Formats: sequence, structure tokens, C-alpha cells
Amino acid sequence: MKSTNRANLALIVGLILVGLTIAVSLIGPFLAPADPQETSFIYETPDGEFVLHPIEPNTYADHPLGTDVAGRDFLSRWLWAFYPTLGLAALITVVRAVLGAGMGYVRGWYPNGRLADTLDLVTQTATTIPLILVAIVSLQLTGWSGLGAWPFILALNITGWVNISDMVAQRLRILREQPYIQAARSLGAGEWHILIKHIIPNMRHLAPVLLTLEMGIVLIQLAELGFLRFVFGGNAIINIGGPSTEGLDIAIQGQPELAQILSYGWDNFFIAPWISMWAAGGFFVLILGFMMLGEGLKRYYQTG
Repeated sequence: MKSTNRANLALIVGLILVGLTIAVSLIGPFLAPADPQETSFIYETPDGEFVLHPIEPNTYADHPLGTDVAGRDFLSRWLWAFYPTLGLAALITVVRAVLGAGMGYVRGWYPNGRLADTLDLVTQTATTIPLILVAIVSLQLTGWSGLGAWPFILALNITGWVNISDMVAQRLRILREQPYIQAARSLGAGEWHILIKHIIPNMRHLAPVLLTLEMGIVLIQLAELGFLRFVFGGNAIINIGGPSTEGLDIAIQGQPELAQILSYGWDNFFIAPWISMWAAGGFFVLILGFMMLGEGLKRYYQTG
């Protein structure tokens, strides 16, 4: 490492925020004071009074962040929400990395081939179409609700690999013209030898930067889809008015996830505004953390 008098604040802040959110995602369910799925319609206060949900934050000690419209403890739901959100974002990012790296390798290492020309055309076409529009159409066609993570992985990867593909292709076009690569070829080195001995070592610094920045981008896109009510996770059925034979069964959002909570909070913003605010705050910390970490890693490797 070259010495520098300036602290890499982006890397420090990014590591702290990402580490904190990963810790919350892992231990949050164990810290949750209640079952995030437990519903109720009337809350009995410590004074013996009965009030309707939702309950505002800091009103009663057993619900420090209040409750939602269905009477579920919001702190518990918020703590449970980080793990599925991070897990889904990580899966989408890994798929993007694999697709983008593969296509970028062909475009960058064999730039004059017919396959590379085809991939360049596909990439240029993909960049002209808004990803969110593609994702919405894909989710509508797959009927995403209740199908788990795969509709979202598909929807956000149809064109989501473009950025990584461009970065890998640009880097490889520079590498393939380097003197040591030309020397290896002249000495009879095969493509696999060059890939393992020269390309991968030269790309190892780029990989963590691209992955962390892409995680931030994916989280932004998941939040946008949440605002549009495209959310990961199933529904829960609750009964209003008595047993199912007498009351009314209604569907509410089930296992908590940040985009789901954001969507639910937005639908009930004028009744319980704290729900969307806390969900947006969770997304803000996640996105800021990964973006700062990516920028910090980029600065770290540039000074190395």
C-alpha cells in the first residue's frame, strides 16, 4: 500500500454500516420482542383501557415502535425484515455478476467476433429500456405473488447485467493489448493459461468494487418496486368479526421484508406514517452502506 495522509472515510463508514446491517439481519429475529405475524385488533393498555390499532411509537413500553394496522408489533417486523431483503439483493447481484462477467468476457476478449458483435447489439438495446419497466412487465407476466424470490431474480436480471458487462468488457479490452499478454501468446500460452495466470489476477480488485456497488443499485431497485407494490413475500390471512364461518377473512402482507413494509406503510401513510419512514430509513442505511463501501474499496485499490 502507498502511504496516504487522508483517511479512507468512505471505506470506514461503508464497513460500519454494512457490518451493522448484516448483524441486524442475523440477530434481529432473536432480538424481536414479539412474533412479527401475530395480529390483534384491540390493545389493552396497562391501565385496563382498550384502544384500536395502530398504536403510535413510544406510546406503550411493549410496543416501542408502535404497531401496524393489523396490530402487529412493528419493531419485531422491522428487525425481521433485513434478512430477506439482503438475501434477495445478494442473489440478484450474484446472478448479475455471473451474467455480466460472462458476456463482458466475450465482448472484451474477443471484440471482433460475431458473438461479441451480437452481444454488443443486445447490450446497446438493453441500455435503452428502463430496467424498472422491464422488471414490472416481467413480474406481471410471471404472476410474482407467492412464487418466492425467482420472479424478482428474473425480473431484475433481464437487463440488470449491463453495467457489469460494460465494466468487464472495457477492462479486458485494455488488458488484451498489454505487452505481457502479447508475450504470453507469442510463447504459445493457451487461453485458459492466460485467463488463470493474467486475467483473473488483474480483475480481482475490480470484482469487490462492482459487487458492492451493484448491491446498492439492486437495493434501490427493490425499494422502487416496493413503492409500486411489487414486493417479495406472501400474504397472511386474518379474520375480522369472529370465526371464519361468521367473520370476514382478509389478506394482509405476510412475512416481513423491507420493500413489503415500505409498500404497506405507503398504503397506510396517513394512518401510520412511521411504518414507511422506518422502512425507508432501513433502505437508506443499506444503500448508503454498500455505496460507500464500493467507493471506499475503489479508493483503496487505486492507492495500492
